[in-house]
Amino acid sequence: MYEFDVILNKIGGLGPYQIVLILMVSYSSLPSGYISMSPVFVSYYPDYRCRVPPIDNNSIYQLSEEEILNLTTPYDPDTDKYDTCYRYGYNLSLCEDDPSQCVNKSADPIRCDVGYHYDTSVFTETTITEFNLVCDKSYRDTISLTIYMVGAFLGTLVFGNLSDRWGRKPILTLTFLVVSLALLGSSFANQIWIFDLCRFLVSFFGVGSFITSFVYLLEIIPEKWTTVVGVSFQIGYALGYMILSGIAYQWRNWHQIQFVLSMFSLPSLVFLIFIPESPRWLFTTNRVEKGKEVSRRIAKYNKVKLNEPEVWDEAIIEKDELQDFKKEENGENERKYSTLDLFKTPKIRIVALKVIFCWFVNDLVYYGVSLNVASLSGDVFLNNTLGGIFEIGIYLFVIFFMDRTGRRLMLSLTFTVAGVGLLSSTIVNIYAGQDQTLLTLSQVFALAGRTGIAGSYAIIYNVTTEIYPTVVRAIGVSAGSMTAQIGSILVPFFIALDNYISWLPNTIFSALALLAAIMAYSLPETNKQNLMETIEEAEMFYSGKQDPVIDARETSSMYTRL
Repeated sequence: MYEFDVILNKIGGLGPYQIVLILMVSYSSLPSGYISMSPVFVSYYPDYRCRVPPIDNNSIYQLSEEEILNLTTPYDPDTDKYDTCYRYGYNLSLCEDDPSQCVNKSADPIRCDVGYHYDTSVFTETTITEFNLVCDKSYRDTISLTIYMVGAFLGTLVFGNLSDRWGRKPILTLTFLVVSLALLGSSFANQIWIFDLCRFLVSFFGVGSFITSFVYLLEIIPEKWTTVVGVSFQIGYALGYMILSGIAYQWRNWHQIQFVLSMFSLPSLVFLIFIPESPRWLFTTNRVEKGKEVSRRIAKYNKVKLNEPEVWDEAIIEKDELQDFKKEENGENERKYSTLDLFKTPKIRIVALKVIFCWFVNDLVYYGVSLNVASLSGDVFLNNTLGGIFEIGIYLFVIFFMDRTGRRLMLSLTFTVAGVGLLSSTIVNIYAGQDQTLLTLSQVFALAGRTGIAGSYAIIYNVTTEIYPTVVRAIGVSAGSMTAQIGSILVPFFIALDNYISWLPNTIFSALALLAAIMAYSLPETNKQNLMETIEEAEMFYSGKQDPVIDARETSSMYTRL
């Protein structure tokens, strides 16, 4: 077996060739961003009312939209809203030149029976308007978003193992290809189930491309760059949904938006021509000659002379040495650990429950706020773009300050900003009415909340990696990630509450974020600590019986987005 870190140091470390590879592979984070956030525009909810022909025919009656709404639609003074799923009955024979004479407001309103009239001032067509996903069919949009989230959940389960078995490049090729084709197919969908099927494929394979791309990046760079590259990879995600705002602004039909997005995904397939297999994976799976071939290519383009065979002799781990290493890592008895080991001993059980709760809140609040951006006051295009700008800002803030402030304080702070921001936005919005100043203030608070929860995304992986001992570290990260996906699956149902009680979703999100802030601050601080190896060592550390160690090990972070 060969130790690739030794080879990596000999072929230039983080050289020009790896930088080019990072840029090409990181392009996949752009589609991840605009695919995840596309429902903000593709499934935009416009204002609507019942169609009432010929009263709403401008060639017959010259009535404004407000006049039609007042005349034909029941109004509820308690909620200060029109019930646009109902209309008043009318008798055309009584209309003559005045349509108000034929509308019967004394009788009980009836459900819309001849279709809906939609406001097309923002988008000419969305999935909501094309498939009439309003009133008694509004639940169908919730199901569509849930199907997408379930696809991402299943993709998380499948593609980590597949990329370890088949290699990074085959999985990247498969996922990039299917995502591009499924996006293209969704742009031609003329039935909701076809759209849902395409979106499921996009999310299932899309999360596979994101996970595999991230793993690939960490495998081709020295360990000291993993945190910077990992967090920077998230910047591509934010840029992706900022680009989405521009695409949706230019093309106002959801079919056109999906088609353009599929075209933006094609460069990933072109880049695959120039991206080699991960040399680390090749050496790890004993594909030694292929690994050497890729290593020579990296050295060539980094303009580094590779001294052969000395470099291979230095990197090789002898069989006996490898067996001793495995025994040291796994123990003589090579005990197998499972998720249950997170809950068997008292201290690690408490820590695990807190960490898992933070993961759950992270995904639930992040996607709940991001996908509900259309409910904010102001321009939906601007709001989405500002969200991306602030998200990039918080990533940079985390990179520069997390080691200075400590993990738990930074994580607690970002959750607090999220909770306070969302709660403040909700309160201000309730009392804003038509006051533009208050509406703008509400928007600012909402962006602060969104920025806070994005910041927690950039921290939670580091915290989880460092807080568990080696024997259950991967299990702990996996348990947190799976719980987070459950939170994202619940997002559509929380967003649906906005149709009934507009202040409730953000109130729930803010309460959960503030509770997560308390949980995060009560976690043990892992900054500038050696990684723990055993559960017994972890139990002592959690109990405060182990002194802090100043000489920290560098840890790498993993980031998984839909």
